Amino acid sequence: MGVDKLKNIEFFSSFDEEILQVLEEKLIPEQYGEKDLIFKEGDIGDSMYILNSGEVEITKEGRTLARLSAGSLFGEMSFFEADTRSASVIACGDVSLFKINNSDFQEFLFKYPDAGMSFLMEMTEEISRRLRRTSEYFITVFETGKILATDQTLTELSQGLLKRLMKDLSAETGAFMIYNRYTEFFDLLYSSGENAQTEEEYSELIEKSDGKTILVTDDKGLLIGEPIRENEDLLGYMFFQKLSKNPYSVEQKIALSAVANQAALGVRTAQNREEEAARRRLEEGRARGF
Repeated sequence: MGVDKLKNIEFFSSFDEEILQVLEEKLIPEQYGEKDLIFKEGDIGDSMYILNSGEVEITKEGRTLARLSAGSLFGEMSFFEADTRSASVIACGDVSLFKINNSDFQEFLFKYPDAGMSFLMEMTEEISRRLRRTSEYFITVFETGKILATDQTLTELSQGLLKRLMKDLSAETGAFMIYNRYTEFFDLLYSSGENAQTEEEYSELIEKSDGKTILVTDDKGLLIGEPIRENEDLLGYMFFQKLSKNPYSVEQKIALSAVANQAALGVRTAQNREEEAARRRLEEGRARGF
């Protein structure tokens, strides 16, 4: 394939050569002809695509939703959600694209967290450009994606996410609970708002939730809790509460669910980075004789 060829593709044009050399091993080139089906609605979404040349059409139940040209990204939503495809994609003439599988992408993030962040940032910007014309709640998904794509600690990421989502959900309180792999309990990583519940109260809600979305209406108002998952692993929960008992809209719930799916990648990457930093400090200490 060659790094030079990748550099000529709009999606990869801003990437450093070192990152492209790593990515080259993970990208699978594919070719399609006129009206070839790339994937269909209902398929398991275990890969996403970057369009190298040509155009593709996004359809749902026989209706055309969009037409994408070279440099576009598609298939990313079910890729992150490990869910079925919500639409079909058909080639409009000759099409050249690159596919990356979920397992290869996870390995890439784990081994090269900084390069992975560059990929996520470019992907977020591409998606943001494509969907900025949609509703304000879908914009939320991609603005929070930018937060997740930054080089921050897990606590800093949680603060940024809560601040943005509390504003967009009109919530008075927010909390970020994270699963501790060593104690096997959920820890309160960060909370905001005077009337936020305690770590014990949030933990009790999680224990009863069976890993699903939590909705509670009481004298404190309306609380929603969204699970953060990486495949079958429950990494944490985001909680938001507003004094008003007016229900969250469908768009708000969709946006929150999408952010939680993206957050799983950000959480895991931040954890890997912090563990790697701790390992390096330990090795340096041993080398100095401490």
